[in-house]
Amino acid sequence: RYSLVASTQGLTSDVIDLQLPAAQSIQVALHVSALSETMVVTAAQIDQPLSRTPDSVTVIPGALIEARQQFTIAAALRSVPGLTVQQSGGPGAVTSLFTRGGESDFTLVLVDGVRANAFGGGLDLSQVPLEDVERIEVVRGPQSAVYGSDAIGGVIQIFTKRGEGAPRPNLSVGAGSYNTQSASVGYGGRVNDTSFNLQFGYIGTAGFSAI
Repeated sequence: RYSLVASTQGLTSDVIDLQLPAAQSIQVALHVSALSETMVVTAAQIDQPLSRTPDSVTVIPGALIEARQQFTIAAALRSVPGLTVQQSGGPGAVTSLFTRGGESDFTLVLVDGVRANAFGGGLDLSQVPLEDVERIEVVRGPQSAVYGSDAIGGVIQIFTKRGEGAPRPNLSVGAGSYNTQSASVGYGGRVNDTSFNLQFGYIGTAGFSAI
């Protein structure tokens, strides 16, 4: 049993109940809905609607990362046009990013506004956390006028979730093939005007067997 909703810019449909595998043909009627707009911060360091941003920007929602079950930023960025991700081995191996054919030290990576690049611009993506992500903004093209020489090729900024509601803990664990384990534990919320969120994650794998 499935629930189907069709939508496009400014249009949406009502929820349609489907029962599979029974074969059936359905008609979907769209009606006018409210327009949605994505706000982008990285392109100009201030909030701007995505439709009014002149730069080439891709926004990856955190919900999409969770749906795809991606646990590394390299996996999340592979589908972004204009980016090339090179990994020298399995999970945890040195991973480099090349934006529009530029060198690996031409892209600035920020986590909540804090630089993750080492001195000289180099960055190993395998060491960039991807826990409790709200969204990832990717700006392709020169941004040196705003961010300096580290942003010749572009800027990638990771926004983590803010604590909302009463403080509460969260825990998730996972396991997979090749003796892979993952765990994440955190605590966050809002107390008066103070919002906080602490998150710790672990990922380990034995990789491919030599046999």
